[in-house]
Parts: sequence; C-alpha cells; structure tokens
Amino acid sequence: MLTQINPINLSRTWHMVKPGIEEILDNLNAECEQEFWTPEDVYVALKTNNAVLLLSDDGFVIVQLRHDVYTGVKQFFVWMAYSFDPTKEIMLETQPFLYDLAKQWGCEMMSFSSNRPGFRRKAKEMGYCTGPTTYTMRI
Repeated sequence: MLTQINPINLSRTWHMVKPGIEEILDNLNAECEQEFWTPEDVYVALKTNNAVLLLSDDGFVIVQLRHDVYTGVKQFFVWMAYSFDPTKEIMLETQPFLYDLAKQWGCEMMSFSSNRPGFRRKAKEMGYCTGPTTYTMRI
C-alpha cells in the first residue's frame, strides 16, 4: 500500500527515492540526450506541494494535480512510478489505489506517459485510452 509522504518528512525518505528518479531520468535521456528535469526539480516540486510522493516497500509513485486551462478539468497525472524490485510493476499493482485516490481528490481524469513501447497494451488493460506520443529532436 502506498503512503503519502508529508513534504516536511521528505528528507527522511529522499535517500530511498532519489536513485529511482535518477534511473528514470537516465532512461529518458538515453535516447534524446536532453535534460527533461533533474532530481532536484522533483525534490522542489515535492517540497512546494507541486507534486505528491506516494511510497511503499515496493517502490514509489509521484503524482501531480493539473487543471486543463481550457476546460478546467482536474487531472491526476502520474509523473513517475518506480519499483524497487525490477520484477514488479508498481504502476499495475497500484492502479486501483491511484484510481481511488484520484476520485477522492476530485479529479475527472487520470493520465501518465511512458517511453516504454510495450506499455501501450498494459495501459489499455488498466483502462486508459492511448493518445498521442511526443517525440523530441535536439537541434
């Protein structure tokens, strides 16, 4: 079960989370050689309540609440999910919990993005519809 970490206590758990964030970032940058964000950006987002850390013995999920500027729809965005055990899929295992949390927080939509090509099928199995994929090129 995921537990929401209060930003006041973030420094006590950061040592568990930072290596996973670095691995996620390395995987994102491997192809594009572009910095999307840094672990320090994530830390600041968590400390300033612009993101929420959900932690368990199995891994962590970091979410953000977003509002569509045109429709006002409140969206629960899964920014990143990381399993401490590579044989487990934290996103799949925590989906029901995340869905309930999104409803509890008054969100009308849930979303996430992934650079893993095989996640498209899994996303559909979890109830997501697929949308456009963003590709980038360094100029």
